[in-house]
Amino acid sequence: MPTPRTTRLTFLADGVDVSMPRGWDELSQRELEYVLTALSLFVPGQAAVYAFLRLAGLRLEGRPESGSKRIYLTVRRGWRRKRFAVGRWQLAWAARQMDWVAEPPSSPVRLAVIDGMHAIDAAWHGLPFGDYLKLENLWQGFISSRDDEPLRRMAALLYRHRDGRPAERIRLRPHEALGVSYWVSGTREMLARTFRVLFRKTDGTVAGVPDMRAAMDTQIRALTDGDATKEADVLRLDCWRALTELDTKAREAQEYKDRLKRIRHGTR
Repeated sequence: MPTPRTTRLTFLADGVDVSMPRGWDELSQRELEYVLTALSLFVPGQAAVYAFLRLAGLRLEGRPESGSKRIYLTVRRGWRRKRFAVGRWQLAWAARQMDWVAEPPSSPVRLAVIDGMHAIDAAWHGLPFGDYLKLENLWQGFISSRDDEPLRRMAALLYRHRDGRPAERIRLRPHEALGVSYWVSGTREMLARTFRVLFRKTDGTVAGVPDMRAAMDTQIRALTDGDATKEADVLRLDCWRALTELDTKAREAQEYKDRLKRIRHGTR
């Protein structure tokens, strides 16, 4: 469980202090589940307010009267709850500290257990390259359709029985489906940053991992050196090992192109 860094927020009323995580990677599993649930139920601005109240350990007392400038909250102190009032502007300012929930994580963040199945390594270490390619194809299907079925199939690859067997079928509640999409998105961004040559766009910038469906055959041929008998072994490789090799080959190819370009221009 992560050890949260804290943001100190002081309400002027009664000097009540609260602390809370400042980013996705600081959320505990319980906090992550709550934030994902809030995002699956409310628009991001509302979700940020609800997430702030829950993570700060605050409770809204009753329903604020229309036009009222003050809101009553309670906070637990030991066995008791302390009641205090804050201005609407104070609560709005404090909730803005949670604005980061409106943006998906840019690194691996995931629920550890879904439907009784256990998540694999957050960064996909140990994931077979063949499964990685399946995830990439499913991701492209999800992006184009926004349908839940690709998410369920991705979850079946990412969540496993205790003995390591993939889940044949997995049920996803709305916040869990959102969690799967955020996990895949964040891991893909991390891989794009790690293997910058392999995942470089043609204009030289680095962004999300490209469409692997179109590149899959090319990458398998690169790893097998054109020997079809090696394909099964390649698909069983740890995806990090496979991507490292592909990144190296992409870098060597780029260096070769750069050398040819210099030769054509009469430079070394």
